[in-house]
Amino acid sequence: MSFPIFDIHCLFGDSLFEKSESAASMQTRRDQYPELEALLIPAKPKDYLYPGAMEELRVATKSLAATFPCLRVDPWRSKEAEELIEQSREPAVFLHPFEEHMYPTHKNFYSVVEHAAKKKRPVIIASGYLPYSHAAQILPLIRDFPEHPFILTHGAQINICGLHITEAFEIFESCPNTYFETSGIYRQDYIERAVSELGAKRVLFGSGGPHYDFHYELKRILYLNVSDSDRHLILYKNARRVLGLDLE
Repeated sequence: MSFPIFDIHCLFGDSLFEKSESAASMQTRRDQYPELEALLIPAKPKDYLYPGAMEELRVATKSLAATFPCLRVDPWRSKEAEELIEQSREPAVFLHPFEEHMYPTHKNFYSVVEHAAKKKRPVIIASGYLPYSHAAQILPLIRDFPEHPFILTHGAQINICGLHITEAFEIFESCPNTYFETSGIYRQDYIERAVSELGAKRVLFGSGGPHYDFHYELKRILYLNVSDSDRHLILYKNARRVLGLDLE
């Protein structure tokens, strides 16, 4: 059985860290998966400036079918970040505490989230990166915005070890405004636990590409021990609902 796919976590553009997707690589992937849609997030640009990267991304998504730009901002440039959010039409805001070297409890980080909340834009947080976005470091922020949706990459952890999993899952159990993104989680049982205990509607497929392999990440979901109706939610329907794309 084939499913439409929505990849909610794909880095795009010329990257400071070398790896990122291009228009050519995305077109190749869509040729392989004709029903693929994707939210494209600017990779950390070599000049560290997101306005230019966003303009390039907007141009690219206009020429790439079934792709949507995600707004990425630098909380250190708080005034610029707030203006970008106010002016943007993108369906979500992406923040990467580790790449920006900023704790989620920093006042600038809070300010960015507050502006995103006013614009009703879900916030995607790159999660599980020590020492900046461990689950316990993100939890206070999430609790201070209980009505606003947050998508936490990698199931809010990366290491997949005892205490990390416990603290990560505490976020999802105690904060119903959170969504569990699946990239980089090599333990199928952790994703299956999320589906079982949180409900499939709070689990979203993301490839984390190109740092993670799209095909391998997709297989994780295809091989989950869940119903096909839940798989359809995880792979496609949830992302469109959370991003508000079904309202267009």
